[in-house]
Amino acid sequence: MQKIQIVEYHKKYAAGLAKMWNLSADSWGGRDVVETEESIIRNNEGSENIKTWVALAGDEVVGYCGFSEYRDDQGASYIPLLNVRPDYHGKKVGKLLVLRAVEEACTHPWPRLDLYTWPGNTKATPLYKKCGFFWEDRDDSTHLMNFIPYVMHTEAVGDFFRQADWYADSTREIIVQPDGRKENGFDYYEYRWQHGNSMLRMEFERRGRGLRLIETDDWLVEAWVEDANLAFGRSYKASFRLLNKKDMPLHVAIQGKDDGNISFALERSLDVHGETVVEGQFQVAEISEEQNTWRTHPGIVADISINGKQARFKVGVLPKFPAQIKAVLPDKECFAGSSGVLFLNVENGFNEPARFKFPLPQAGFVRLEQQEVEMALEAGEKKAVPVAYTLKGLGLLTGMSQVIAQPQGGGTIKFQLPLTVAFAGCGAAFGGEVEDSWFVVNGRYSLVLQKFNNALEVSPLVKRAFSAT
Repeated sequence: MQKIQIVEYHKKYAAGLAKMWNLSADSWGGRDVVETEESIIRNNEGSENIKTWVALAGDEVVGYCGFSEYRDDQGASYIPLLNVRPDYHGKKVGKLLVLRAVEEACTHPWPRLDLYTWPGNTKATPLYKKCGFFWEDRDDSTHLMNFIPYVMHTEAVGDFFRQADWYADSTREIIVQPDGRKENGFDYYEYRWQHGNSMLRMEFERRGRGLRLIETDDWLVEAWVEDANLAFGRSYKASFRLLNKKDMPLHVAIQGKDDGNISFALERSLDVHGETVVEGQFQVAEISEEQNTWRTHPGIVADISINGKQARFKVGVLPKFPAQIKAVLPDKECFAGSSGVLFLNVENGFNEPARFKFPLPQAGFVRLEQQEVEMALEAGEKKAVPVAYTLKGLGLLTGMSQVIAQPQGGGTIKFQLPLTVAFAGCGAAFGGEVEDSWFVVNGRYSLVLQKFNNALEVSPLVKRAFSAT
C-alpha cells in the first residue's frame, strides 16, 4: 500500500487540493462549486486556520484537515473542515489527519478539541471515538469533544503516559451512538487505558468540560456534586472521594477555585489511609441570563495534588433563576376592545418548597385584572396562573419585575426578571427582546431572530407573552 504523508499546506499543493475537492463533490451532497488552483490559494490566504494539513499519496493530494481556535465556546481548539478523497476512503487517511490534529491540540493551552459532522456520517464515528472524541447527546447537531489535550496536560497521570500510548493502549468501548453515562443529572465521559499490568481511568463531565475522576492501580480521586441544576442565592455541597489502594500513605491537597458565578473556598491537606470523603460548601451567585445549554458551564473547580502531582478537577452545574416564568398567549389575533386570558407558567427552581411574589408590568393600552402574583410551590413544581386582560389598543407591554423568593430552608432572595408580552394584530408595529431572541411585529406577523444560532423565523400571529427566566 502506498505510504500516506501528512504535510502542512503550501500553495504548491493548491492544484492537487482543487482536484481532491472536485472529486469529493458527491461526498458533500453534490457540491456545485468547481474549485481551481486560484480559488484554493485565495481561500487559504483568507483562512483563520492556525494549521492546515494535506495528505499526500505520492504526488496526489488525497486528504485535507484544518485546525483553528473554536469560536463558539471557550477553552477549545477546532477542526473546521476534514475531507478524504472518496477513492482513499478506508485507507487510514482520515485517521492520520485526525491524529495530527490531536497531536497539535496537545501543544496549545486549550484543554479540548471539538468538531462537527453530519448526523448520517456514522461511518466516521468509530474513527473519531478511537481518536479520543465523545459524541455529545444533542438534537440540533452532531458535536464531538476530545479531552486528550486535557489528559496530556494533567501532571498526575504523566508517569503513566511516559510508558503508555493514549491511542494504542485505549480500551474504551466504541459504540456508534451518543456517549455519556447519565447519573443524577450529569453526563460523564470515560476514558480507559491498559498498558501491560498498569491501568488508568479518567472521567470528564459534559457541562463543565472538566475532569471529575482519576483512577490508577494505586489510588482513586472522584469529585461529586449533589445536583446538576442549582438555583442561585444558595450554598450547596461538593464531595471528594479519596481512595488509597496501597499501604503507604497517600498525600492529597485540595484547593478550591472560583469559576464564573461559583465560589468555592475549600482548602484541605491530608494523608489518606484506605478511603475517606472530603466535603465542602460552594455558593452560586446571581446570574443575569440563562446559561446556554451547549456551551461550557461554570462549575466547582479544585486544584488537587496527589503525592505532589497536580490535576485540575471541575464539575459543571447549571445555575438557574430561583423561578422560571413563561407565558402562553392564546393563538388569536388581538384587537382594541377585546378581552382574554393569558397564562403564566411559574416553575420553582429550588430543590425545596418556596413562596414567590412578583408584580406584573403595566401600560396604558392594556388593563390586567391583577397587579401581582403570589404563590407557593413545592420543590420543582410548575403551576399555571391565569391572568385576565382587556385591551384598549395594541402594543408591547414590557418592564423589569422584582421577584421575591422565600425558600422553606430560610432566607429571602430578591432578583429582577424582564417581563415582556406582545399583543399583536392588524395595524400593530413594534419590536422587542426576550431571553432567547429579538423580534419585530408588523400587523399579524412576526420576525424572530434567535440569539444562539442567528436562525430567522417568520410566522403569523405573535404567540409571545411574558417571558422571564
